[in-house]
Amino acid sequence: MIDFTQFNNIIALTTYFNTQEKCRRAIIESRWPDDDVVCLYCGEHHCRTRKDGRFRCPQR
Repeated sequence: MIDFTQFNNIIALTTYFNTQEKCRRAIIESRWPDDDVVCLYCGEHHCRTRKDGRFRCPQR
């Protein structure tokens, strides 16, 4: 997981997160550190990754 305390200013933050994929990966790692995505709606661990990279609950 990324340590956000290493960024002491906005320039360091934007320099590090210079791609959408880096930003997406950091959000996923900070929200679900064990890479086990939990559905926000039903609370189950069965979410799938869509082609566009977003997560989808098969029950919705």
